[in-house]
Amino acid sequence: MKAKSYLSNANWNFIRLAIFSAIFVFQQMQTSWAQSTANVSKKSEITLSSFEGFYRFPNQVAYVQFYQKDGKLMATQLWDKKQYEMIRKSELEFETSEGYTAKFIADKGDVNAMMLNGRILLRKVNYNPEQKMALEIEQLKKLEGRYQFQKDAKLSIEVIAEKGGLILHQLWDGKNMSFYPRSEVDFFNDELTFPLHFVVENEQVKQMTCFGNDKWNKLN
Repeated sequence: MKAKSYLSNANWNFIRLAIFSAIFVFQQMQTSWAQSTANVSKKSEITLSSFEGFYRFPNQVAYVQFYQKDGKLMATQLWDKKQYEMIRKSELEFETSEGYTAKFIADKGDVNAMMLNGRILLRKVNYNPEQKMALEIEQLKKLEGRYQFQKDAKLSIEVIAEKGGLILHQLWDGKNMSFYPRSEVDFFNDELTFPLHFVVENEQVKQMTCFGNDKWNKLN
């Protein structure tokens, strides 16, 4: 009987040790998982500086600037300078007290666009639309030439380089408009009625966009 009791006690002690060991291992696994999750969350968080910059509306004329102020993300409409404080709702989503929503779009961690109110897509640009950029006359001359309207071959525009910018000469009515660079391929006129954007492939100018989203193919 004593031997049997001794074996029973030994078995019970072994079982208790196994249970305590299992609990300890489980607690260690929980701690490790929590730390791992926290590290992943910390690494994947996009900082406010990633959202800073200028975003262009589909009409290619209106812009919104996002920037940091006192540790908060702010937005300014460039056309009237109205400011909004952006309240963060998730890693990429923000909202204003007025009810406007902004969901930023990131590609491999780089923010390149923003969806306003779930329906208007704004593209991030790499220039300041309020500042003129100085280009050499040789850079401007690369954009010179005749451009033909994609939808009507009878309409053509002559682009002429001048010091400080470009002249857009409408061949159908002789009207001239002056444009000034914001980047090597983006130009604006003083009235900001519409911009010019040039498509360059392999250092060759292929196309110009103007009058909104009208496409004009380069002929020479």
